[in-house]
Amino acid sequence: MGEIMKEFIYTVFLVLSSIQGVLSQDWQSYPISSVSSAFWWTGELPLNQQFKINEYDSSLWFLEGNSVLKFDVNGEFSIFNSSNSPIFNDFLEFKDIAFTSEATYVLDRNQGVFRYKDASWLKISSVTEAV
Repeated sequence: MGEIMKEFIYTVFLVLSSIQGVLSQDWQSYPISSVSSAFWWTGELPLNQQFKINEYDSSLWFLEGNSVLKFDVNGEFSIFNSSNSPIFNDFLEFKDIAFTSEATYVLDRNQGVFRYKDASWLKISSVTEAV
């Protein structure tokens, strides 16, 4: 009976191991050089850097001062700041980011709330006093 039990345990172990391999996540690495020349990121994370993961599309969003960086799940990235998004200026100080199934919202300390939807930004709210 002991030999049958060993075979059963080994079989269960092998089945569970193969299931775990199928369900595990594949991670991809992207060299820092692919973004460091195009953005402020040099490989050393500033103390005030913030990031959140959009639970609806699994994109990764970083906030740093007056810039927003978005990494898509396929590794492509987008940079939003005053040089390529006319709605942003050099005096922005992004503080938080939130997501809905349809849009991304970024809160600025002095200017209010900005919405990113359909690949464009819109200022949807103004702040009347400093936060």
